[in-house]
Amino acid sequence: VDAAKAFQGAALNCLTFKEKVDCHLKESKAYIVASDFDNADKALRRALVESEARDKRKVYDEVVNYYKEQGDILKKEGKIGRASRIYEKLIKMKISDEEKEEIKEKLAEIYRKLGKVKELGLLRGV
Repeated sequence: VDAAKAFQGAALNCLTFKEKVDCHLKESKAYIVASDFDNADKALRRALVESEARDKRKVYDEVVNYYKEQGDILKKEGKIGRASRIYEKLIKMKISDEEKEEIKEKLAEIYRKLGKVKELGLLRGV
């Protein structure tokens, strides 16, 4: 969280929009690592505001891919509870149907391991 706040402060001192976007992206990623998704979303919105129209999708996709990477890392490390929260967040984001299905499969595997039968049933309805 301290790193995220440092990147937010750094963005205030940036001269170019690209630098500001980069700082806000780093801020968002730091909040993702800290599992603070609300602040990660706020940082992403700041990055999108500072980006040019042609770059907005690229910026958004970079954060989506970072969520995926972090979820996969946590899953491999056996931190499946934290990984599940990241995957649950990803399903709510604007991603392709193919990506949603991929995330649902990972989430279903975690729910089975955690014995979350109710959530598993709900997942099939999403």
